[in-house]
Amino acid sequence: MSFSPTVVDPRTHEGELMWPARVPEAILAEIERKLGSSGVAGQLQQRPSPRGGGIVKRAWFEKSFVSRLGLPARFDYLGISVDAAFKDTEMSSYVVIQAWGCLEAGRYLLRQHRDRMSFTATLKALTDESGSGMADRFPDYNVLLIEDKANGSAIIDTLSGKLRGVVAYEPRGSKMARAEAVAPQIEAGDVHLIHPDEDPGTEAFVAEWCAVPSGAFWDQVDATSQFLDYAAHLGTAKVSQEGFIVSEKLTVVRDYLDGMGGGV
Repeated sequence: MSFSPTVVDPRTHEGELMWPARVPEAILAEIERKLGSSGVAGQLQQRPSPRGGGIVKRAWFEKSFVSRLGLPARFDYLGISVDAAFKDTEMSSYVVIQAWGCLEAGRYLLRQHRDRMSFTATLKALTDESGSGMADRFPDYNVLLIEDKANGSAIIDTLSGKLRGVVAYEPRGSKMARAEAVAPQIEAGDVHLIHPDEDPGTEAFVAEWCAVPSGAFWDQVDATSQFLDYAAHLGTAKVSQEGFIVSEKLTVVRDYLDGMGGGV
């Protein structure tokens, strides 16, 4: 049995609204901004893949590259995001530790450490006596966000009480679903990376995101989507997080940013 359509689309040109009296252009524009191009393609146009393919485009990152000297001197919120390995071996999957700064809607990747690390090495990359751990470099951080899976659960148990602001993050949905949920923030230009001319690690970061969903690695994507999802629910600069109140903007000393590309 073949299907014969009984309704003819009355629209005559690209972009014409179906029912402007019900959904005015201004309202639709806000819906599209929140959904992002991937969401618009799937939910509004019934085309699960947007024209051009992929859920994230390189051009979305490129328009928001910043120089180190162009970084804000102060942030509303500082967070560290950890995507841990699945096995306690040196040759397991990559571990990614990121430091993020939030200023209004902007999300700035300040530093990233990506390497194959054991459980012990991961702890050292977060804090050690030499002061070179991520939490040591950003002592004013507000939250240390660790995925409560794999080695992450053991890291949470070990660091709770030793470092402040340790929060277990329970991922919601699949890796793909989490990436799609934060993609509109990237498309909107809210996610800022150090320009590749200053940080070679930026190229690999962008490449991994643009390879979703078919890329071999997701560790940078997972750490990023984890923090962006968490930050999206902060609401304002004054946040109560398990009794910790953020009442003032935090200063990021320039020295923290030295060698941001190291270990990526």
